[in-house]
Amino acid sequence: MTEIAAYIEHIMEHIALVVKVDAADVRVANLSLPQAKSLLQQVRTDNQYDDRARTIVDFNEKNRWRKKGISLSTTVFPIGFFDTSYAILSVFKKDATVAILTSGIEIGQGLHTKVAQACAYELNIPIDLIVMKPSLSHVFPNSSGTGGSTGSDQAAWCIIQCCKELKLRLQPVYDKNPGKEWKDIIFAAANQSIDLQVTKSLTPTQNPDQTKPYSVLSAAITEIELDILTGQHQVTRVDILQDAGISVNPDIDVGQIQGAFIMGLGNWTTEHMIRNEDTGALMSNRTWNYKPPGAKDIPVDFRVTFLKADKDPRSGPYGGKAVGEPPLLTSCSVMYAIKMAIKSARKDAGLADEYFDMSAPFTSENIFLHSGVSHDKFLLK
Repeated sequence: MTEIAAYIEHIMEHIALVVKVDAADVRVANLSLPQAKSLLQQVRTDNQYDDRARTIVDFNEKNRWRKKGISLSTTVFPIGFFDTSYAILSVFKKDATVAILTSGIEIGQGLHTKVAQACAYELNIPIDLIVMKPSLSHVFPNSSGTGGSTGSDQAAWCIIQCCKELKLRLQPVYDKNPGKEWKDIIFAAANQSIDLQVTKSLTPTQNPDQTKPYSVLSAAITEIELDILTGQHQVTRVDILQDAGISVNPDIDVGQIQGAFIMGLGNWTTEHMIRNEDTGALMSNRTWNYKPPGAKDIPVDFRVTFLKADKDPRSGPYGGKAVGEPPLLTSCSVMYAIKMAIKSARKDAGLADEYFDMSAPFTSENIFLHSGVSHDKFLLK
């Protein structure tokens, strides 16, 4: 999916060069979804893209060995649900704690936190009464995989159903004990042999309202500075405008957005897979020659803004939207910002001002070799 998005962005850049207009204008002209056009125009205006682009052009004209570049990219990411997800909710009599087990796997994306939030909200209890348990394949042997940015949505929908069922079972106890606290209600319910364990599943064919596919919009502006003599670059600023619906947990979502973008930076600039031409064996198999992003690869100025939105009937629980993968697709903008800087260097070197092909990743070596640098230009004035 990431490479496919980059293909289209690559075409936009090529068209812009041939017709000699800003690539952002080409993107606006070719976006079919009105919401995507609006998003792109907003990120462009709010972050002074056009003014910054003009400033960068002026900088490049005055500097031979240091160049800057800026690029804008946007994406519409489809979210679709597949197969069946499960959840088990168990309430314990003595301390009224709630144990939750879902078929969704917590892999750092905040799934457990969002599920616990949903449970606390639905049952109106403190979140510290909720304990999240790791998923077990022998408990959920035929569940859907955790992927496609849908894991948190699916798990939360399942636990919401569990909570609704539990509240129905507890309602008679609440009616007989008005004003009683959660712990007292659970103790009384257990003494009446009310089942305090609920299992629910979520299947697209059986739960169409909770599994409607929806789209997530993202846009990013990436600005870089490049040292032509070494091929090294620094991402000086990134502005991301993200459609997150009504975010259930903004802190988690911002972390996911930033993490996805950084993952993309590594994919497009540092992580070069080199294979033996005869055997196909992977040669770049350690950090000495394979470079995932490090602390100094983080953008100097990294800004994330949520698109203001009303609750969309086509969204996740409580109007939130998945943000795991969509920002990853916008990270390809770093390549085109680098190419803008290289294009200026090539022009200064006397090369033709025309389209040039350059394969990813844009490593320091790759950048240097495409910048038109030659020894006879190393002159002091």
